Amino acid sequence: MRDVLLLLVFTAILPFAMRRTWVAVLLWTWVSVMNPHKLAWGFALDAPFAAVAAGAAFISLAFNQDKLRMPWQPEVISLLLFVGWMCITTIFAYYPAESFTQLVKVLKIQVMTVVALAAIRERKHIELFVWVNALSIGFFGLKGGIFTILGGG
Repeated sequence: MRDVLLLLVFTAILPFAMRRTWVAVLLWTWVSVMNPHKLAWGFALDAPFAAVAAGAAFISLAFNQDKLRMPWQPEVISLLLFVGWMCITTIFAYYPAESFTQLVKVLKIQVMTVVALAAIRERKHIELFVWVNALSIGFFGLKGGIFTILGGG
């Protein structure tokens, strides 16, 4: 039942995500931070929800009406330089195969971070982004608190 509900919610948001990049970023953030599919026990458990949300972000980038700008501020430049440094150091790792596997994971996250930096520009988008993160993390705080109270600690 959870699988079907999650799939319905996800597919209901997906068309909006393909039209607006900031919605796709919010969807990707929700799926990545909260991992709602890991709370299901059926087909949704291993479904690539984050990859689909990232795909929606790239579709919206290609066919988007929004004006996206990269904020070239020192923090963003430092992040990009750090990502470049991770790529360089991975080449010289003791275990390059394992390091390269981890680098690919990190680069996927960093690409979506760059998309988020360009897409989330307005105050409303930033507030929604904060709410998605807070509620995604807060869900587990509430769930763990209830478990602790009911289980006696």
